[in-house]
Order: sequence, then C-alpha cells, then structure tokens
Amino acid sequence: MKSLTRNVQLNGVSQQVRVVEAALGASSGTISFTVGRDTVNRVAHTEDSNTREVCLRTLDEVLSGEVPRVIKIDVEGFEDQVFEGASATLADKRLEAIITEAHDENVTSILERAGFKRKYYDPKEQKLVDAPRFNSHNALMIRV
Repeated sequence: MKSLTRNVQLNGVSQQVRVVEAALGASSGTISFTVGRDTVNRVAHTEDSNTREVCLRTLDEVLSGEVPRVIKIDVEGFEDQVFEGASATLADKRLEAIITEAHDENVTSILERAGFKRKYYDPKEQKLVDAPRFNSHNALMIRV
C-alpha cells in the first residue's frame, strides 16, 4: 500500500487516482491474503502461512456511484467474483469498456449480459475488430 501510494505521488497523478486498501469480491467481509510476495501476493490458500486478513468490498461499494469510462481488472482468477459485486457499475451506460485478463466462459457471460462484447484492437488498421490478428492475453470488452 505504501509503495503504491508513493508511486502515485511520484508520478504526479494523485488528483486522478484514489488508492483503496481492499480486496474486491462478490460481497463484503474479510479475506486472507498472502504477504511478502511483492507483486504476486494473492488470495491465500489454506496451506499458506504468511498471510493477513484484508477488507473485502464490492466494486459497487468502492465506486459508490462513481462510474469510470474504462476499468482494468487483473485479480488472478477472481474476476467473476469481482464482476458479481459490480452489477450497478456494469449496468451504468457511462462504463464503455472493460479490460480483463480472465475471459473464461463465466466472466464472458457476466459481461455479455451487461451489454459488453469482446473486441480486438488491430494496431495496423488502428481500429477495433471482431477477430484478432494476434493472440492477446487480455480481453477488451466494449459496450455495444
């Protein structure tokens, strides 16, 4: 948290970024998280020993009525749970695009029901297309 806050300040984006110390999920509560792994900390498994409890909130709660134009989600396999806690955010037409690492059937279904369709950016043509020219690990979901 301290490193992230420091980086936000060093990059001069404090007016555009709000740092929230919480995990995102389908409901509020607490969840065990690993510590001491730098950028690869994650939701803890029962066998993990170096953990701490963190606040678990929904995306709708964190945004509390604010709606960004674009959301980037990378939560190491918990994307469906984050989107399940974001029904108001996903329904708001001001949200135009979502970039997510996970694009399995469940995540795709949640986003399609909310009015999003997967698109691909073609850098050569400089436009969004329906089929990729190259393999992408991220899914770009655009409101249709």
